[in-house]
Amino acid sequence: MRQFYFPLIVAGTMLFSCSHEFEEPSLAQPNQNQNLALSASQWEGEVAEPLKVISRDERTIDKIMYPTTHNSFNYKGSRYDLENVYDNLPTQFAKGIRAVEIDIHEKTIYKFPFTIKKEIAVYHGKITNGSNGSEIARKVLQRITDFIEANPTEIVFLKIETTVSGSDIDKVLRDSHLDQHIYKRTADNPYPTPEDVIASGKRVITTRTIEGSKLYGPSLDRKTFGGKYSDNDDHQPQTSPSEKKFFSLDYYGVTSILGAGDDDRASYIMHPSRMGPFVEDVWKLNGRKPWRVNVDFPSIHNGNYYQVIKDNNAKAMLMGEVRDTDGNLLLKKDGSLIHWTWDCDYNSETVRATTSAEFSFPIEDDETVTIHPVSNDYDFVPQSVTVTSDNVSDFKQVFVAIPK
Repeated sequence: MRQFYFPLIVAGTMLFSCSHEFEEPSLAQPNQNQNLALSASQWEGEVAEPLKVISRDERTIDKIMYPTTHNSFNYKGSRYDLENVYDNLPTQFAKGIRAVEIDIHEKTIYKFPFTIKKEIAVYHGKITNGSNGSEIARKVLQRITDFIEANPTEIVFLKIETTVSGSDIDKVLRDSHLDQHIYKRTADNPYPTPEDVIASGKRVITTRTIEGSKLYGPSLDRKTFGGKYSDNDDHQPQTSPSEKKFFSLDYYGVTSILGAGDDDRASYIMHPSRMGPFVEDVWKLNGRKPWRVNVDFPSIHNGNYYQVIKDNNAKAMLMGEVRDTDGNLLLKKDGSLIHWTWDCDYNSETVRATTSAEFSFPIEDDETVTIHPVSNDYDFVPQSVTVTSDNVSDFKQVFVAIPK
């Protein structure tokens, strides 16, 4: 096949190999560029579609990494035992946490020999009935409401894990006034920018569906990866490439008792020498920027966790898609996205990733990255792309797969 060349965009140096999974089949949209609707033979004489240079201000919420705590309510202090975090919710928000997880269950309060009442409460582990610490659910969710109302440009992602009914959740949302702030994604804008969310006036984004609830929002199309690490683990930053838009990394160590946080393990895995490189490898090897890095005890090591999030959001994104000659995202017969292997070099570091028809890879400031897809069944136009970060832009390249 004829060699295709793509112009180098100057600003840095980096190379890598990668293969990854990306978009959901329902999100596959025809490319309107008429140059893509060509046969394989016609493609022999065609020039590759131009690389797009995109302002980082256009990033949608699935392309931004948000500081996240695991069992966010379960803080160290008089309220709870077997904690997962050191700080209560207001303090976590003040330090930068923007995605939280709340467990809501029914709690039975006994007075021998009769049951006197039941309440909807926040605590860890339904089986405990809150014996390790609990709080009325309305009061916990009110703290999210208070933060949102006091900070009109902030967004909070909320994950509720629950064993109560949807109607019970709706009552708690109304009682805490949080129902007034829940953002509902629409079919015509399923992946809004933060500015879109802020402009809507609804700035609490729910991450999973609760059956029977009319007020709690729909689930994000998300894939969660990792969790329960220890100092004895052989950390594998690539386990299961994802087609989902919202790629979440759980990065915490828990005890064998009710899954409480283990601050010794957290101290080990979140050490600056481990956490930063691990998060970067997850992104490179899976071709997905983690939307959340979900941790216990984010303040460990003087809050290095927050710096890791900041550093990754500061990196440029080399995004792309693999499409067929009709301009559609390439799918398997069952409608799922085909997985691809990518060969890439980052400053002489060779990386091989696995992903699907949509991907993104990180680029440091002034770094040059070269990527090219690898397949026994297809040739690609362009064969590769080389990009150097200009420190202000993201980049997107469409690859066309032509059957051999």
